[in-house]
Amino acid sequence: MAMKMDVKFDKYYNFDSLNLILVVAIILDPRYKMKYVEFWYSLYMEKVSYLSKEEKSDQVVGFIEKLKDLMSHLYNHYKLEDTSIRDVNTFSTQESITNLAKNASKRLKAKELFRGILKQKDNMDALNDLEQYLGDSLVKNDDCLDVLVWWHEKVSTYHALAVMAREVLSIPVTSVASECTFNMAGRILDPFQSSLTPTIVESLI
Repeated sequence: MAMKMDVKFDKYYNFDSLNLILVVAIILDPRYKMKYVEFWYSLYMEKVSYLSKEEKSDQVVGFIEKLKDLMSHLYNHYKLEDTSIRDVNTFSTQESITNLAKNASKRLKAKELFRGILKQKDNMDALNDLEQYLGDSLVKNDDCLDVLVWWHEKVSTYHALAVMAREVLSIPVTSVASECTFNMAGRILDPFQSSLTPTIVESLI
């Protein structure tokens, strides 16, 4: 049994098959970020005996660049959604400001209207959340830190990145092998029950 477990461990420990979303989750932990990933991967490469020192260094640089591209791709996706929502909110706010300006009484001063417009402009010209987050210093290492709560408190600072962190960090990590799911699906969707809809199959699984 131990030998079979060791074979299974080697199969899933294979770094080439590692799901990078797990590494993204580490980067989104304010106690570690990209610095820890670079440190961790450097230690991992030190154990690889068939590569030279220069080749190991190139592997680390390449892996970090790959991660940066992945983070940028994910961030741009969430940023696009966040910008769309902001555009709607900005339009609504500007429309409200216009209506206020048209129906303003003597109590409404021009300065208040001007500050409202500047506030909307500041929101649209916000810095790249990802660059800002990665550039900030690490949070003090605290094992009791609730990362999701930390991101919830940083929504006003990092905007789209906080939404991205909420969704990535809430992905449950399971130790159940993927084969188990496929085996179960095979028992449910057999030749005698091949007409089930995808919704029913998913519910049964």
